[in-house]
Amino acid sequence: MSSSPSRSNLLGNGVLVINKTRILLLVALTATWWIAHFLPRYRPAVEGHIKNKISSAAEKIPAVKVDWYPNHDPREQFNASKVALLIEGRPIHHLVPQILHMISVVPPDWRFVFIGTNKSVEVVSRSFATQYHKANGKLDLIVLPKPWKVDSKEDVFRVLTDVRFYDEFMPEVEWLLKYESDSIMCGNSEESLNDWLDYDWAGAPRVAGDHFAGNGGLSFRRVSTVKKILGFQSRINDTTPEDECQR
Repeated sequence: MSSSPSRSNLLGNGVLVINKTRILLLVALTATWWIAHFLPRYRPAVEGHIKNKISSAAEKIPAVKVDWYPNHDPREQFNASKVALLIEGRPIHHLVPQILHMISVVPPDWRFVFIGTNKSVEVVSRSFATQYHKANGKLDLIVLPKPWKVDSKEDVFRVLTDVRFYDEFMPEVEWLLKYESDSIMCGNSEESLNDWLDYDWAGAPRVAGDHFAGNGGLSFRRVSTVKKILGFQSRINDTTPEDECQR
């Protein structure tokens, strides 16, 4: 039969608890007073020590340089001498799917250039797909500066018969695929555009039975030959189209 704790033991334990509590409070108050009294005096030294440690650690971290604007030109991955050219001043809504189709059909080493007015270039540039091809160097969107303009067919004829156009905007181009908003290439053809690189000019006949491939709406052209002809022959404004010759 166990005996209950005596009254003296209970009082002893209570005194012990009270003494521990008082001791903890006294230690806490002492520590608070010490920090409040000595911290302002040693604060500059502590901050200086921390700064020295941070500087020392920073010196040991290897330097990392991030170049957000690299000098690499994404157009370099394509053949600069081969360009598919579309000139259209009207903001036609099917321009984007047409350009994307031609990109999928023409050999991958060819680059694409779209020349238009502010309105037509804006229509083409809205597409995320064309924005991707532009960023990747595959496609250039150009609004020609004065004196050139492409508001009408005659304007386009004048551009394509001006040797300065080739010198300033296509200085490295040797082979040119010119297509228009109403022309397209078949994706199931067994022949490649690169199979025509030996020709100076290739286009569709103007009428049935005509063996002279003079239609330039969808045509393959060698730029060096075009420039050679423009060196001794000039087109008179407001006359025959640029792709038509007198025989």
